[in-house]
Amino acid sequence: MGANIGKSKDGEVIERRCKRMAKYKNEEEVGEALKEAFNSGLVKREDLFITTKLWNSDHGHVVEACKDSLRKLQLDYLDLYLVHFPVPTRHTAIGKTASVLGEDGVLDIDTTISLETTWRAMEDLVSMGLVRSIGISNYGVIMVRDCLAYSKIKPAVNQIETHPYFQRDSLVKFCQKHGVCVTAHTPLGGAAANTELFGTVSCLDDQLLKLEAKKKMAITLNSGFKMPIIGLGVWRMESQQVKDLILNSIKIGYRHFDCAADYKNEAEVGVALKEAFTSGLVKREDLFITTKLWNSDHGHVIEACKDSLKKLQLDYLDLYLVHFPVATRHTGVGTTDSALGEDGVLDIDTTISLETTWRAMEDLVSMGLVRSIGIRFHCCWLPG
Repeated sequence: MGANIGKSKDGEVIERRCKRMAKYKNEEEVGEALKEAFNSGLVKREDLFITTKLWNSDHGHVVEACKDSLRKLQLDYLDLYLVHFPVPTRHTAIGKTASVLGEDGVLDIDTTISLETTWRAMEDLVSMGLVRSIGISNYGVIMVRDCLAYSKIKPAVNQIETHPYFQRDSLVKFCQKHGVCVTAHTPLGGAAANTELFGTVSCLDDQLLKLEAKKKMAITLNSGFKMPIIGLGVWRMESQQVKDLILNSIKIGYRHFDCAADYKNEAEVGVALKEAFTSGLVKREDLFITTKLWNSDHGHVIEACKDSLKKLQLDYLDLYLVHFPVATRHTGVGTTDSALGEDGVLDIDTTISLETTWRAMEDLVSMGLVRSIGIRFHCCWLPG
């Protein structure tokens, strides 16, 4: 993920991967932000990925244009340098990004400069250590093919317009087939340029896409119940964090929460769920709650499930999993001590088979305490 700051105002924050180009006319402001970030210890240069672009009028002055961008960005090298458009236009001055149109309103193309010549100079930047990777932008299939044919260093990236309205499958697949990474400069469509120039409706304003976005993606389990494909796990979550996180997650659309007796915060999750239900934030039937049977409760499945339900303040679970295929010595319902004995060896209860555990899991479904049952880590690997 990267931040495109083509419309950013002076002083706005940058992301770990920051996309810049000469045409945006704010490389100097980005440079000041980067300098402050490095000097303050906020981040190291090697932790950022900085991209900028060669403007059309500098195709005949690639090295000078790159050095100009580096000076403004206050950097020693660029992570990625792109040919912004496959259109060399009349040169005006280094770093001066004038209109590509002449006085007659027609593209003011410089017919003395080929794209191959431009690319050779781009390759020189890598040899000089000014740029780590080079790429192209707004190149169609034929232009990408030609670049691959004449290049010594293949373009690492082709940055193009692609979004739900303009998917460009042939171009994307062609690039991927030949090892050219495709990035999108307008992934949501209808960016300012499109809206202003072509009157394109933004994908974010498309009523059909809005309707699709509201659908909760889920898979249907063999029990017939639907499980949301995206869930939030509460493992290693501090008790005081649980309530706020659960409630905020529900507000932004999470509907699946993954818990376990061993996570030792079922009670806190229960408090959050109760508040969500009583406040009308969400209905019980709209959530999918998973928790797990701990190793030491394999011989006390029903009691352990009821204990989890009590802590979660629920009448039923959507999914109950056997946490590990290891039945260990029972210490007390809901007590999730280490599965290891005092000698550091797995304290396995050899009197309980996994079949016995599963039969009790099936009873939970018959009792209406659980809608779906499942397993976890039932494979060749065992802890320890």
